[in-house]
Amino acid sequence: MLTSSNNKVPFLASYEVKTYKNPNQTDIFPETDLKNIPKDMMVDLGHGIQGMMEGAAGSQYLTWKEGRWTMQIRSISEDQMNNTGIAKKMVEYLEKHMLPAPKDKGFVNVEYASGGKTVRVTITWQDGKQIHQLKTEQVPLDALGMVVSVK
Repeated sequence: MLTSSNNKVPFLASYEVKTYKNPNQTDIFPETDLKNIPKDMMVDLGHGIQGMMEGAAGSQYLTWKEGRWTMQIRSISEDQMNNTGIAKKMVEYLEKHMLPAPKDKGFVNVEYASGGKTVRVTITWQDGKQIHQLKTEQVPLDALGMVVSVK
């Protein structure tokens, strides 16, 4: 749990904006090609959105795109988290709520710690030479709600 300097008040989130000479040269946004997903890795997330489920090094990943946004959920394989169920809730939420439109790209990274009881969500998007980033340990729908409210 993120806490303030007096260690008594928990933070809901941190939010920062950084300016880059060339934001495209950062490694913040992963290159994601979901055009030719193998059938055995394809997951239907609803609303015409297909995700790709893959496993690597004891982790399972579910990745999908919504417009210029890439979304990814990572959890520990042995925890058998319902990444598909979580992703479907996120897709459903985003059908009714708009994330900021990134100039080029945005990335929602959801990482569940071992045991699946804690999560860290990092939401990053580019606006010109600025990169906005929100980090929170709130559940993914609450994190999306925070970014949706950014004006």
